[in-house]
Amino acid sequence: MPTEIVWKVLTLLDPYDVSNTRLTCKRLRTYCDHPSIWKDISLNPQCLTKVHTASGALTLWNLLELKEIIQPHLSLIKTIKILGVRDNIIRYLILHCNKLENLTISGWSTLSDHALRVPFQPDQQLCLRRLRLVGRQKSNFTSLDATTFGKLIAKCPYLEELSVVSCQIHIQADSFLKSFDFIHRLPEGNLLSLKSLTMATKRTWSSQHITKLFQLCSSLCVLALVPDSDNIPEIADELPPQAASLVPIVKSHEPILEKSVQF
Repeated sequence: MPTEIVWKVLTLLDPYDVSNTRLTCKRLRTYCDHPSIWKDISLNPQCLTKVHTASGALTLWNLLELKEIIQPHLSLIKTIKILGVRDNIIRYLILHCNKLENLTISGWSTLSDHALRVPFQPDQQLCLRRLRLVGRQKSNFTSLDATTFGKLIAKCPYLEELSVVSCQIHIQADSFLKSFDFIHRLPEGNLLSLKSLTMATKRTWSSQHITKLFQLCSSLCVLALVPDSDNIPEIADELPPQAASLVPIVKSHEPILEKSVQF
């Protein structure tokens, strides 16, 4: 088969099928292991069964099954869009994909602090530039606290965008700012790169909180505080066609506060 056709076929396969194809012969393994195949991947747990669950049901990844697919290529992955996660899935991706720059997580039952409590080395830093947590249903509960978020962000000197939307989350403004203030005082100054922050909120933000946030994040250009049932429409626009199911279609509402700073 001509090389051009092989490449065309591989670009149409999901990571699960690519991982199986690479086991068929040495020639195909060479193609399947090429960095361009794994640089930007979309992971849907339904690819394991090829059977769509009933409307409203959500299939979650099993860590062992996920490892079988991406373990040989962890160092090549820069962008992941994943549907149906558990706490241990997020920890695994953050800790082991050492070149990961963009992580979009969509759909879970409950996310706890354990999802972001990654056992980092003291001097370890992440390459993350964009982190998005997007619930598929309003019932998706996110029990993450500000301290846990802060410890993760402190390890992300290049983080430009943080979004947590379309889910139930109860991070209070005071706690969130205390966490950011702690990071701001660190020698690394890891808040300097943050340009966009979108957060589901329970209306705990005052004008004083907003002012303090912009003081701590000198590069912040876009701040959107939205009801916890909202979504970011442009997320879906950035996904490849085969990953359209990774982001829910949710009617948008007016944000509680949205501010864009132009320089």
